[in-house]
Amino acid sequence: METKNASFAEILKELRHFLPYQGPIKDFVADNILCMFRDMGLTFHEALRKASSLYGALEYRPIAEYRKAFGSGKISDEAIEFVLAAEGGDPVALREAMFHHPVPDEMHRSGFRSRGYLKSISEKAGIAVEEQVHPVLYRLIANYLDQGVAAISMAEYAGDFWTALRQQLLVSRPLGITRHAAWLIAEHDPEEITGICIGKLLPVGADVKTFLLEILAAARGWSGVIAQIEMRPESLNYPRHIKLIDYIALYLLLLSEAVTGREYDPAVLSLEDPNSEFFREQAPAETELEKIYRLWHDAREMTLYFSMLAAVNENAPLERGRSTRAGRAEFQAVFCIDDREESIRRHLEEVAGTVETFGAPGFFGIDMVYQGPHDAISIKQCPVPVTPHHKIRGVMRGKRKLPVSRLEMNLWHRRGNSLFLGTLISMVLGLVTLIRMAFSIHLPSRSFAMVSPLTSREEATELHYERAEGEEQKDGYFEGYTVIEMADRVGRILTQIGLKSDFGLLVAMVAHGSSSTNNPFFAAYDCGACSGRPGFANARAFALMANRSDVRCILRERGIDIPDTTRFIGALHDTTRDEIDFADEHLLDSGARKKLAELKIFFTEALRRTALERTRRFELLDFLRSERVARREVRARSEMLFEPRPEYTHATNAFGVVAPRSLSENLFLDRRAFFNSYDPHADLDGKILSDILTPFVPVCGGINLAYYFSYLDSSVYGSGSKLPHNIFSLIGIGNGVDGDLRTGLPEQMTEIHEPVRFLLLIEQKREIVERVFAMNSAVYAWVQKHWVRCCVYDYSRNKYFWYGNNGFQEIPVPAYTNGVFPLSRFVYQGRRGAVEPAVIQRHI
Repeated sequence: METKNASFAEILKELRHFLPYQGPIKDFVADNILCMFRDMGLTFHEALRKASSLYGALEYRPIAEYRKAFGSGKISDEAIEFVLAAEGGDPVALREAMFHHPVPDEMHRSGFRSRGYLKSISEKAGIAVEEQVHPVLYRLIANYLDQGVAAISMAEYAGDFWTALRQQLLVSRPLGITRHAAWLIAEHDPEEITGICIGKLLPVGADVKTFLLEILAAARGWSGVIAQIEMRPESLNYPRHIKLIDYIALYLLLLSEAVTGREYDPAVLSLEDPNSEFFREQAPAETELEKIYRLWHDAREMTLYFSMLAAVNENAPLERGRSTRAGRAEFQAVFCIDDREESIRRHLEEVAGTVETFGAPGFFGIDMVYQGPHDAISIKQCPVPVTPHHKIRGVMRGKRKLPVSRLEMNLWHRRGNSLFLGTLISMVLGLVTLIRMAFSIHLPSRSFAMVSPLTSREEATELHYERAEGEEQKDGYFEGYTVIEMADRVGRILTQIGLKSDFGLLVAMVAHGSSSTNNPFFAAYDCGACSGRPGFANARAFALMANRSDVRCILRERGIDIPDTTRFIGALHDTTRDEIDFADEHLLDSGARKKLAELKIFFTEALRRTALERTRRFELLDFLRSERVARREVRARSEMLFEPRPEYTHATNAFGVVAPRSLSENLFLDRRAFFNSYDPHADLDGKILSDILTPFVPVCGGINLAYYFSYLDSSVYGSGSKLPHNIFSLIGIGNGVDGDLRTGLPEQMTEIHEPVRFLLLIEQKREIVERVFAMNSAVYAWVQKHWVRCCVYDYSRNKYFWYGNNGFQEIPVPAYTNGVFPLSRFVYQGRRGAVEPAVIQRHI
């Protein structure tokens, strides 16, 4: 069937752009929830209006919050003046409207669910779609997509969804599928059924495209994940083949069967769907009330930005190199750019003047899939946009037994589902299991239920990462890297972060991951640059490559001279437990092991201080004074079966710094900043900066916006509370047993967040940054459309340039007034909420 000269396939190809990019939960990486509108070229505020008209979501925080924030000093007069000056028009009248114009407390548009064909059909027929259509639809699709929960999956019958559904009907008719519906499924394909049902549900001449978008938007979690699986079935461990047209056909079939026998006549519906206005303009025009909200919001953001720039400006005029420790440091530690690493880097520098820290993307340039000795499949260990072509394997050294926790998992979890052992455990060992669970609740400890990055450490493994020249691909991947490829990756990262000389005796490549129990969002706690997994294998591989003499020989020819006395070592920082573990220590000589023992002492103290700093954000805890007690508390949170907040991950993130460490190394930024080390003096053409920004902006900006929108409207963009969540088919998460898949982050990850956009601060000459934006359109789109805000510190002029509606313009930076603190703990002690950026006394 065709509708207005467009087939259903063509219509759905257009409509899929309005669906969330909902990947499977195993790859749950925080990303811009409204990325579909960014891809359409909308500005940030246009997208808020467009999304609100689709979902009915809030556009901004309540007006009372903004006006209260002004009264408490969280919104400054100078920020309001800056925003009004940029707006143009009469600043006096605009300010008067901001403070005194009557405005509804919340700003949002009505959304698709409040009007349109689907709502009219349910009202005219007297049916509840959420009760009569969705439960059957969800259960059939969830069963087909199942990745290991269901005892029997429809996917076992045949390859694609529609064929599997037909095969299921030959065996038994699922509850909710009528005899007539079963006949239609057996005799017609999805396109034909869609046409038949539309003819039954809509009057002739109705707007089919808008109606189909209403259907997709009614359960955008399921429709979004189906759209992604249709394009990338390999994203699942066990690929499934399902199409949006299958989903639409089944939805419409269930809906048409629900209205059968009721007094429903499609002729009573209006031909004009009010939701069709959604397609008539790129974004709804801004109302005067929306402008007031926007001005308040921009003023709050500028207040925070000004406080950050004021603190940075305390460092900027000083004569600086890559850091104050360069040339004198015995150790270097390269951390992920992750904002959670801000505190440990700061504490490590306070503890030891002999440690110099850097920031780089947490996959450390190793674009691979990894398969450990106990892994059934290979897993991606690089950013989502990157397509890996190399595989590294972890192989057991010698004959080793499975660890006790893995044996426990095999016995209780996997084999416990069999008829014999399942009966034995349930009926004979039921009491033992109950006692065991009671102990897990009251005396939590590490068990098979814990998702832990340290299990991926595999201390008894060695990495097979080398490939001979000319060796062909196997199963789509090269098995390892050639020496030239190793040198390319090691050299690229060292060049990007500015570590090309003055190497210490030991360089630690510090990946990160997170331990938690009973946490379906575990992937969002790990490294986004590793597709939601710990980056430990990447750190190990980088260190092994960088220690090779043949790699160093190539790097020496490229201007990176690593001394023979310098050794690299991989490490993993557990951001929940505040523990660190080093890999392949047996490969170090005796001298390097002694230096590693010294470095471990520094890390231990820094981690204790980090744990103490983190515990102040947990409101159920009294303010702790002992670092040892704080460390014990954060470890316990990772082991508790009932703990919804093992850590706060990226909550409160707000800044990103691409600059040498000397610009920020004595600043307290309250775990709110992503750091990518960069030497502007060695990048006269901007190529290194472009290479850094290409992953840095979408990754950090996406994380920022995921938290922004999930906090802004948790019921629409977020996942609500974790407490009623169930896992569906190991695909996604919903409420109860019949809910839609939730698309964002839960309240327990965002409750302390403040929705402000990401400020990107770059140290470089303004002209070079402009040149980079001109040649890197993908990055520039984020800045130009204000999805992230950008400021350049031009070291050659000692001036700051703000990117606004007219490009880069010089911006005045207010004076820093917070004072200088001797240590980090004096900045945050006794304070629960976010702390403004502050300057700490230099420790060198």
